[in-house]
Parts: sequence; C-alpha cells; structure tokens
Amino acid sequence: MFSWATADYLLDCMSIEQVIYYHDIGWETKRTEAMVYWGILGEALSDDGKNKKTVSIEEFRKRYPDGKQTKNGYTVTR
Repeated sequence: MFSWATADYLLDCMSIEQVIYYHDIGWETKRTEAMVYWGILGEALSDDGKNKKTVSIEEFRKRYPDGKQTKNGYTVTR
C-alpha cells in the first residue's frame, strides 16, 4: 500500500499484530475503492433514466445561446 512498507521493514520493525492490522486496513481500503469505482461505473452504464443529465444539442443551444460551435464541440464561456 505504501512505498515504505517493504517486506523487510514489515518483518523487522513491526509486530505480527501490526502487520496483520496493516494488511487488514489495506484490504479494506482496496475494497472501498473497488465499491466506489464499480458503483460509479455501474451507474454510468445503467440506463434507468433516473440520473439522466444529458440533453440534446438543440436543448443545450437553447439554454446557452451565447455558445460557439468549434471543432471540439459546442463551447460555452462564463
């Protein structure tokens, strides 16, 4: 998890309880990261219509008439 936590350091400078605690906290952190990542990815891939924030380009142009069409898309400056 951290660059300082080499195998030599863990075995030489930490007790077995500290190593187990460090390992458990590392796995819990990775599990939380995975849940957040897959939760966001799953929400983005699901098409349930609840969190639909995208609008058509015509609606976007109506909302922001001062925008300019560029080669990268429709740009709005504030």
